[in-house]
Amino acid sequence: MFKQYFFLLEEFFRPNILGAYGDGRDFILSGAWPRRGTRLYLTLSHRSLYLQIIKIPASVPEEKVLSALKLEAQRLLQLLEEKEDVSLAFFSLDFSENSREKAPSQRRYLVAFQRQEFLASLRRKFPSHMVICGVFPAWAAFWAWLQNRGLLKDGFFLAETPYGLEGFEWRGGRLLKILPSTKEAAQKVLQGEVFQLEGEKAARALAEGATLIPEIFGKQAPSFDLYPLRTRLRVPLKALFLWLLPFLIWTTGWGLKSWENHLLLQETALKKQLQQWQQKEAQLSQQLQEREALKELAAHVKDFETRPPLLEVLNELARLLPDDTWIRKLDFRTPDILQLWGESGNALEVIKKLEESPYFLEVKILSSITKNPRTGKERFALRTKIRLTSSDSFEEGSVKGK
Repeated sequence: MFKQYFFLLEEFFRPNILGAYGDGRDFILSGAWPRRGTRLYLTLSHRSLYLQIIKIPASVPEEKVLSALKLEAQRLLQLLEEKEDVSLAFFSLDFSENSREKAPSQRRYLVAFQRQEFLASLRRKFPSHMVICGVFPAWAAFWAWLQNRGLLKDGFFLAETPYGLEGFEWRGGRLLKILPSTKEAAQKVLQGEVFQLEGEKAARALAEGATLIPEIFGKQAPSFDLYPLRTRLRVPLKALFLWLLPFLIWTTGWGLKSWENHLLLQETALKKQLQQWQQKEAQLSQQLQEREALKELAAHVKDFETRPPLLEVLNELARLLPDDTWIRKLDFRTPDILQLWGESGNALEVIKKLEESPYFLEVKILSSITKNPRTGKERFALRTKIRLTSSDSFEEGSVKGK
């Protein structure tokens, strides 16, 4: 039951009405099979129903008409050796604007009835999202279809379908009789003008007519008591808006609050992520600083390793220079360039000794050799490169020089 209300609520907001015509076992729909909540109106072939005109006293109150008709239908069903409970749909044949009998002593009703078990089984023919909102005899659907198209006038109306012949006679704005459900029997009573539909078109017309019954018949719609007529609630737009306004305000507030909470959660997550990124940035910055420091230290170490040991260079000079030679000035222009100025008894001998030493190479004279008149020695200015750059190499070179 809850599912039916849910699907009817869905159909209220997304209207979808279908009609179906059949014999209780098979049905033809007025449209495609739906996949969402649908309001379904069924119309049953006369062959699958019992049809009878039943008269009851006019003194029977309206609220007890159904019970009185049900007792009579139950009696008729028992005469047919059917002892099961009955369900019925009825229509007053005296309901007409052109009724000649203003105060009849009896009221006549066209009653369609069938076993309750048969009618209850109709629910199993359709999925749960197709909610049966009314079950009618075929003549009512045919009448509604004709009325909707302005075709209802005095005469006979026949719909020959795969499930049987559905028909009735209409005269003076009143339903007079239901025609037999076989063509041979119906031909015996036909006279005058006949409107006829055949085949698939007739079945579709009846299925479509089932959806028109609530609008055409209103409260007089002959729906079986097991399936009371359900029509869509018609609410004025203003009333619907006023009814929904508190709900809209509540849902809007709830939605804004939920959105606010969502934004706060996002903000917290972003702050946490930002903190993680800041920590990673600090770690990377520290690593970069340490890397730069290591590069600077490596550069100092490399410069130290490539710088010649000055003490060993001076010792080598003292060993090489003759006793009559003295150095006035020494200048290390770069770590591997040495310039020296001095006097010697033989400047060429000094140059020769430097060239023979494994410590020096490319010995060049910076200026011409001159003689000091006061001391009688030769003045010289030389430039040379220091060959070796490590103490081990210097020691090895000293041995080789010896």
